[in-house]
Amino acid sequence: EKEQERKKKQKEQDDAEIEEDKQAREAVAAEERAKLEEEEKNRKLFDLLDQLEFNQVVIFVGGSQANGQARRGVARCNTLDNLLQECSFPSIAINGRMKQEERIARYKKFKDFEKRILVSTDLFGRGIDIERVNIVINYDFPTNLDQYCHRVGRTGRQGAEGTSYSLITRNMAPMIGDLIDLLKSCNQPIEPNLDELAAEYLAGTLALSEEELQEMQSNQTSGEQ
Repeated sequence: EKEQERKKKQKEQDDAEIEEDKQAREAVAAEERAKLEEEEKNRKLFDLLDQLEFNQVVIFVGGSQANGQARRGVARCNTLDNLLQECSFPSIAINGRMKQEERIARYKKFKDFEKRILVSTDLFGRGIDIERVNIVINYDFPTNLDQYCHRVGRTGRQGAEGTSYSLITRNMAPMIGDLIDLLKSCNQPIEPNLDELAAEYLAGTLALSEEELQEMQSNQTSGEQ
């Protein structure tokens, strides 16, 4: 009897993961992208928030790996949240460095619609289902496409419509080819600037600054873990 109960719970968990992955891939189909320089991100983000009609937004930053990406993600999470609040956007932040009680309290504020914008690391990247979230923004592109699917899958839940936006910078060039393949598998048109970036990277003609090269190497290393 205990074994039957265990198998039943395992099947329910497997079914839930399959459904989440399906929803994530459907969300990819509503993706819009922008190729930017790093210093242009804040302007583009504020333009999006001013222009979009949204119920609630999740903005993802950084990563959660233990090789330095966690520090980067937490720092950017807090900095971006403070900047949004200074500009009168109703935001709140969640990251893994917060105590559990504080994370729960902040999550409840967002879920109860007290705050309309959530800035988060990948802590919020999977297993969270809030129906009002109709926009996801990848302020920082994730370090692998599996996490990308989970992030964009936070929107368009429970049959609702949703859209995701990714602010893509040149240091993400090594991942662009795989991203294009994913978008093609979802029958999505490929923007010319993505094709151009992928072609430049493959041809070895992509000119990157020393800072961009370091960032690209960090992304590649964290993606292997």
